[in-house]
Amino acid sequence: MTRRTIGLSPVTTKSYGPAVFLQRADFVSLLHENEAALAAYNASPLVKHIVHRIRKCGETTEKYEHNRDFVAFVNLFADETQPLPANWQASGKNPTVFIDHTARRTTLIDPRLPPPAVERKRGHSAPPSRRQNLDKNGNLIDLASRTAEIAMLVEERLPDLAPKIHDPVVSTEFEEKLNHFYTSLYRSGYGKGPQKVKFQFSRSNLLQDAFSQILTVDSQSLRRAKLAISFDDEEGLDYGGPSRELFYLLSRELFHPYYGLFEYSAPDQYTVQISKYSNLVQHDLQWMELAGRVLGLALIHRCLIDTFFTRTFYKMLLELPITVHDLQEVDPEFGRSLLWLHENPTDLSLGMTFVVNEEENGQVIEKELLPNGAELNVTDDNKEEFISLMIKWRTERGIQRQSQALLRGVHQVPTLIFILDILLGIFHL
Repeated sequence: MTRRTIGLSPVTTKSYGPAVFLQRADFVSLLHENEAALAAYNASPLVKHIVHRIRKCGETTEKYEHNRDFVAFVNLFADETQPLPANWQASGKNPTVFIDHTARRTTLIDPRLPPPAVERKRGHSAPPSRRQNLDKNGNLIDLASRTAEIAMLVEERLPDLAPKIHDPVVSTEFEEKLNHFYTSLYRSGYGKGPQKVKFQFSRSNLLQDAFSQILTVDSQSLRRAKLAISFDDEEGLDYGGPSRELFYLLSRELFHPYYGLFEYSAPDQYTVQISKYSNLVQHDLQWMELAGRVLGLALIHRCLIDTFFTRTFYKMLLELPITVHDLQEVDPEFGRSLLWLHENPTDLSLGMTFVVNEEENGQVIEKELLPNGAELNVTDDNKEEFISLMIKWRTERGIQRQSQALLRGVHQVPTLIFILDILLGIFHL
């Protein structure tokens, strides 16, 4: 089997950390000269905020590496035609994980960032250089297209004026919640070891290997032990790189609608949810438990997964109540009808009762939302209960057992009690 690991480069090239690169005095100029990076910067308020925090507050990039947009933005500056710095290694693809053997760490950020420019002495007769603001066709760039550059300069040189032109979308409150969550995980000993759980996977048989290995480990070991991941016929020290790659690759298969456990929430959406036909998959409950364990492990080991879930799915994980507005994301028409009922007086002439029509074995049947629901009319006094029951029915129909299996898998890693404790702490920040 051909290894997918790019070997160490013998060429000695110095590595400059991404934070040092972003804090460079000429970074604004570099950003403006890189069209792809400038477009990514202007398209993402979150990337703007992260760059601002690193440049203004001197923060490191490690805490932001979970954000794929930020990682992709920084990597747009990397020169992939150059060899890796000494003692660096690149492993895998989509994403590529970079391994620094000297510092014994891994990162998703390419270390081949532009080095600091060498200062050249200018002769007394030479006029001071002036930057020519030209596009790739040689045309002068107008002021409107340079708003990002101007904003960053104001932040650096006129800090009192900066808040008036730059209002970060992501608040510090969110950062505090995130830091509180991971600090609590660390203090509680999740994933710290000293024991290790060793997994060896084949890239060509990833799902079956995960099914046969991850489900056999006891929950206590999953919570406390460190992970040691390796792939067949591939050498490597797991400084976190293989672990990150595993969760990324595994999530692309396990949660993909092709395998029948999950489905797209709508034809034009890429968010996924548990499929109402997942019961047709052999050993569906065990597969759902595996999905839960994978989510739990990715959470405590801070590994990226390549999946976007619906808001109702996240609330299901946290066992939080689902609202009409949440439902509108996955079923806009159904959500709008419930919202209309909430905002308008009930029309008793419609004869609405606590009953819903449901398809079962090809036939439409009536299902009571409450005992004797067929005899209970929906009125202004009880319509909120009716709406809550309808939301519960719509989000749980056909997937109750699968949802419970997935939750069981998640809570075998970080326990439900722990998650609720952390949430309570977060809500009081």
